[in-house]
Amino acid sequence: MPPKDPLDGMVIIFHRAGSLILDNLVSHCSLAFPNRAIAIKGDDEAIDRFACFIAGYRLTSGELYESRQAKWRTICRKLAGRDHDRPGHLMFTSTEIMIAMTQHATRLPQLTALVPLVPKPYNIKNREALYHNPAAIVRPLNIGQVQHCVQWGLANKYSLAVLGGGHSDHCIWNNVVSVDMGALDKLHIVNPPQDADTDCWVVAEAGCKTGDIIRETMSVGVIVPLGSRPSVGAGLWLQGGIGHLARHYGLTCDAVVGAVMVDVISGQVLVIGHVPAQHQPLIAVRHKADEELLWALKGAGTNFGIVISVTFKCFTAQMFSVCNYWQPGGQKAEEALTKVSHNVSSQYPHHVSSDFYLYCEYGQMRCGITTFLCSLEGVSQDSSMGVPLETVNAIELFDKEMYISKMHDGHGGGKTSAFKRCVFLKDIANAGAIKVLISAMKDGPTPYCYFHLVHGGKAVRSIAPEDTAFGCRDWDFACVVTGVWPREYDGTRIADAAIRWVYRVVNELLPKRKGVYGADLGPDPRDSILATKAFGLNRRRLVKLKKTFDPNNILAYTCTLMLNGLPQRLVVLVTVEHGAGKDYCAAIWSAVLKVHGYSSRVVSIREVTKKKYAAATGADPDRPINDRLYKEHHRKSMNDFYKNQLKVDPFVAENHFLEVVKEDISDVLFITGMAEQAPGAKLPHLVHDARLIDGDEFTFKTTYCEEYICADGIYSPNLTFDNEETGDEAVMSFANKRLIPFMSEELRNLAGMVPSVPDFPREDIDFRYVLNIAQKKGGLALCTSLLKSHFSGDWKKVNAVVTSEASGYVFASPLAMELGVPMVLITKGNKLPPPTVSVPRRTSHISSHVLGAMDKDRFEMDTSAVRKGDSVVVVDDVLATGETLVAMLELLVKAGLRPEDISVMVVAEFLFHRGRARLCAHQFGRVVVHSLLVFDGQ
Repeated sequence: MPPKDPLDGMVIIFHRAGSLILDNLVSHCSLAFPNRAIAIKGDDEAIDRFACFIAGYRLTSGELYESRQAKWRTICRKLAGRDHDRPGHLMFTSTEIMIAMTQHATRLPQLTALVPLVPKPYNIKNREALYHNPAAIVRPLNIGQVQHCVQWGLANKYSLAVLGGGHSDHCIWNNVVSVDMGALDKLHIVNPPQDADTDCWVVAEAGCKTGDIIRETMSVGVIVPLGSRPSVGAGLWLQGGIGHLARHYGLTCDAVVGAVMVDVISGQVLVIGHVPAQHQPLIAVRHKADEELLWALKGAGTNFGIVISVTFKCFTAQMFSVCNYWQPGGQKAEEALTKVSHNVSSQYPHHVSSDFYLYCEYGQMRCGITTFLCSLEGVSQDSSMGVPLETVNAIELFDKEMYISKMHDGHGGGKTSAFKRCVFLKDIANAGAIKVLISAMKDGPTPYCYFHLVHGGKAVRSIAPEDTAFGCRDWDFACVVTGVWPREYDGTRIADAAIRWVYRVVNELLPKRKGVYGADLGPDPRDSILATKAFGLNRRRLVKLKKTFDPNNILAYTCTLMLNGLPQRLVVLVTVEHGAGKDYCAAIWSAVLKVHGYSSRVVSIREVTKKKYAAATGADPDRPINDRLYKEHHRKSMNDFYKNQLKVDPFVAENHFLEVVKEDISDVLFITGMAEQAPGAKLPHLVHDARLIDGDEFTFKTTYCEEYICADGIYSPNLTFDNEETGDEAVMSFANKRLIPFMSEELRNLAGMVPSVPDFPREDIDFRYVLNIAQKKGGLALCTSLLKSHFSGDWKKVNAVVTSEASGYVFASPLAMELGVPMVLITKGNKLPPPTVSVPRRTSHISSHVLGAMDKDRFEMDTSAVRKGDSVVVVDDVLATGETLVAMLELLVKAGLRPEDISVMVVAEFLFHRGRARLCAHQFGRVVVHSLLVFDGQ
C-alpha cells in the first residue's frame, strides 16, 4: 500500500486492457499502450510456455494436462498473426494499460454523495469506448454539481473525462470518472444586441445534440452551421464542426460568440465573450484573459474547462438539393477522382459542395459523389449534369449522407462499428494522395472500410488561421479515413486490424496533409503525432494557455496539447543604426514564416516605453503607437521619460526586452527598435526557452553603418541583409535561406541525440551529453550537414577548419573532410614538435566543476598551420563560459590572423554562461559565432 502522503508513493499496475476490473477505484493517471506485440516461435514448447504465462497457471502432468495443452496450442495458432519478416513465428498483439493509484483511489463516494451516478450498462455511441472500464460516470444536474466534480478532482489529484454526444473513443477511460453533461440540455433563442452581426443568438447547453439545435432553430427560420450527424454533442462545436454549410457559413466553432464555463483551476464559473445577461449565472465572473479564452474555445474548447453552455450566432436557414451519382470504379477510379475533384475544388461556388466516397462493393472499387446545393428554396435540377435533385431541409439531410443510405446497403442500420480519423488535404488530385487512397482501399481489412472526403474551402478558408484556435484552414477536403467492421466482431482481431489500418493510412497521408482534425483525437499514443498537426501555427499559443488554465491537467483525456515536435522559439532582433525599412522587412519575414506554418509576430521594443509613458502621464495608450502625429507631438516627452527611467533603473532596456519576450507566444518573434549596443552579447542569457538572433547574428547592411561597438573591439553580426536592394524578392529569399533553417526538423532531430544526464559532474547540474551525437546512427553525418548549411559565410573562401582537443576533433574532422580543407589542431602543451606558438589555457566550464581537474596548461599549434590573411572556421562541441574559445582565438591572433578572419561554429551553446559576452570583453566582437543548438541551464 502507498504511504499516507500521496507524494511519497503510488501503486502502478500494468495489465492487458479489457480484463482488469477494479470496480470503483479511481486512478491518479491512466494510460493505454495499444501497440504492444510479442513474437514467439511456432513450436509446441514455445507455445506451451506462452500459454501458461497468459493463463496464469500451469498443469504439469496427467490426461487433463495433455488435453488442455493441445487446446491451448490450437487456440494460439488460430488467434496469432503472421509476419513475413519473421517466418516460423506467431505474432500476438494486445493493448496494455497502466494505472497509477494513490491512497485517494477509494474516494469516489465523496463525489457520488454530491452528484448522481449514471447506472450501468452505459449507453455510449462509440463502440470502442465501451471497452474501457471507467471508475464511474456521473451526471450533474446543474452548474453547482459540475463545480463539485472539478473540486473533487482537484482535491484528490484526479483527471476527468467529459461525455457529451459519446462519439469519441475517449469519452470514457479506464478507471477515470467521466462527467456526463447530458442533463444540461436547455436551448434558448434570444435577440442579440443591436450592434451584433446576426439577427439572433442561440444559447445551447452542453447536453444539447446537433439535431436538437437544428430542429429548434429551423422553427424560427435560422440555423447554426453544425455537423452531419444529429447525435453529435458539444465536443464537435468546440473543436471545429465540419458540415454541409461549412463552405457557405464556416465551421461551427466560427459561429461561437460566447460561453459559460467551469474552470479547472478552482471550479470558478466563468462567463466568456458574448453571453445574454439572462443566461449568465449569478456566480459567474469574467476572467481578465477573456479574449484569449474565447479564442481558444473556437477550435480547442475541450481543453480549458468544462463548458456549460455555448452562445452561437445564427444564419438564415437553407434548403438542400441533393443528388448522388457514381463515377467509373475499378482501374478508372484514380482517373475519375482526379478529374472530378479538380473541377470541384476550382469551380464550385460557396453554396455548392460535393463529398466523395471511395469504397469497395461487390468486389469492385467505387467512387461515389454526393452534391449539396444550399439555397432558400432549393432547386430540382442540376443544370451542369442534368441529374434530378431531391430537396430536403437540414433535419432530413442527415439521412441523405451516402454512407448512411447508399453504401453497403446503408451503414445507418446500426449493424456495424466504425473507427475514424481525419486528415485535411489541399488537393486530392495530387497523384501522391490519390495513390495512397487507392492502394489503401485495395488492402482494406474488411470490405466495409471507406474514405469520405468532405468538401471544404470558401468560408472555412476566409478566416485567418491565427484568428481562432482552429488553425488548419487551407484545405479543400477533409479526408475521413473510416475502418468499419460487423458489430459482432467488436473487440476482436478484425476490429483491431481495421483500427490499425486507419492509423496506417493517416500516417501515410501526413506528408501530404494540411492538418489533422483534432475532434477525433485523444490520449491514445497513436494520436500523439497526429495531435502535433491539429492546430497549425496556433499550437505553441494553445500549449501556453493549457498550462495557464489547466495547470493540473484535470482535462487529460482530450486532444493532447504539447510542445513535442515544435521548433525552438526564435527571437530576432532587427537592429540598425542608420537606414530605413527594418519594420517593412520584418513584416515580410513574419509573413514568410507564417506561410511555412509557424506563428510569427513583429513588435517594436519602443511600444513598451510608449505604453508606460501613457500610463504615467494619462496620454492615450494607443495613439502613441498608431498615430504618427500624436507620437511626434509627444516624442521629446517620451524620450525624457525613458531617460528618467534609466536613471532610476539602469536595466530598464533589458526589462523591456524581457517583458516583450515573456508576453509573446509565437514561434518567431521579431523585435525592432532596439538601441542596445551588441545585444547578441548582452541579452541571450535572459531568454531561457528560445534561440536569440539579434545584433551579433542579424543586422541590416547599409552604406552608413556595418558594425556595432562592443567594449574595446568591434561587434560583427552573423547574418547580414542588404536592405538597399529593391523589391520584396530579396527580403523573402533571405527569410527562406537564413531564418527558416533555424526551424528545421533536422535541428530538432540533432537535439534529440543530446541526452540530459542529471547531477553530473556534480549535484544540481544537468549535463548535456553532446558527444552522444557521434554515437548515434547518422549523428555525425547529420551534424556535419548542419554545420555546412548553417554557416553564413562562403565555404569556398575558407582555408582551414580549426579545432582543439579532444571533443572538437569529433565534429571538426568529418567537416574538414567533407569540405576538402586542412584541419588545424590546437593541442595541450608539449605535444607538438617545434616550432610552435602557444598561449595560456583557461579552465573549461565542465573542468571547473570536476574536483582536482586543473587546466592551467597551455594551448599550442604549429606556427605554419595558418598564415596571415587566411580565413578559418573554429569548430567546437560546446560554447559555455567561452574560456576555452577565448584561448583558441588568442592563439590564432598570435599566429597572425585578425579576428575578422575567424568564424566560430559550435554544436551546442549554453546561454546562461554568457560566453558571447566574454568574447566581446576580450575584444573578439568581430568574430562571428554560430551555434546549431541552444540549451537552457548550466
